[in-house]
Amino acid sequence: MTEHIRRRIEVGELLPGEGPLAVAIDASLPASKSLSALPVVFFCLPGGGLNSGYYDLQVKGDARFSFAASMAAHGMITVAMDPLGIGASSRPRDGFNLTPDLIARAHALACERVIAELRSGTFAPSLPPIAGLVSIGTGHSVGGLFVVIQQAQSRSFDAVALLGFGTCGLPSALDAELRSLSGKPDEAREQIVSLARARYSEPYSELRSEGRGREIYGGGAEPRALDALREVRDRLLATPSVFAIIPGSCAPEAAQIDAPVFLAVGDRDMCGSTHELPASFPASSDVTLVRLANTGHSHFVFASAPHLFARLAIWAAGLEARV
Repeated sequence: MTEHIRRRIEVGELLPGEGPLAVAIDASLPASKSLSALPVVFFCLPGGGLNSGYYDLQVKGDARFSFAASMAAHGMITVAMDPLGIGASSRPRDGFNLTPDLIARAHALACERVIAELRSGTFAPSLPPIAGLVSIGTGHSVGGLFVVIQQAQSRSFDAVALLGFGTCGLPSALDAELRSLSGKPDEAREQIVSLARARYSEPYSELRSEGRGREIYGGGAEPRALDALREVRDRLLATPSVFAIIPGSCAPEAAQIDAPVFLAVGDRDMCGSTHELPASFPASSDVTLVRLANTGHSHFVFASAPHLFARLAIWAAGLEARV
């Protein structure tokens, strides 16, 4: 039986005047006797407008759409995280200051704490100390952006799995000013807070599809899974969202990743040309690309979800921990 642990991990005073901030996690643990031969923990970050519940979609009588349940069945641990400003994590008063770099720093501190506790056996009474633990940073959409930046800056993980993510941004959503920053990541970083303030009236806004609903859902999502997805909808973080749609904004960080990379993209996704995605990770000698048939951007609500979960579990089982 899967055990769930929900808690908040303090990550310190990362923003002046906001006090100590905390990252909320929801860990799904298999029984200790069921742990996989290679102990694996997935640190999971949701896409824009969603919270950590995306990784454990609740469809009554049907666990096919729950990433956490699937990984637990393979004996693997899932730690789903709410980014700062989302779900049960701290929500600073001025959320425009939640830049992708700051959010990635908070996640790195939280992951470091959890990994140390898993290795020492202090994370949960039901788990023994876990030696040889393999950690995998897992991100959907803008969650992938956070994972890429975190891995480049902190090297938190032994591998990364990026779902519905690419470095090409979203050109169709750009205005002239944002388009002028394409391929200029340093300039984009310098201006990102002011750019977000100019485009959003508040830092935590409602997600607007802006006509891209079909790209997100692909017109073929499972109805009950879509109902479950609605239950985990959350606010949209303005500043990371603007940064994510600028082409090449995190290209330098992606180019630094030398760990194994797993890429999954739907055939109705919005990540650019599928087979160009691996080229964003030239430092990695191990890049796996999976193209999911009849699948839009939110992969977990499609019939292909069990196939994706199985592929990820097999890939993870073949990894090795960094020494």
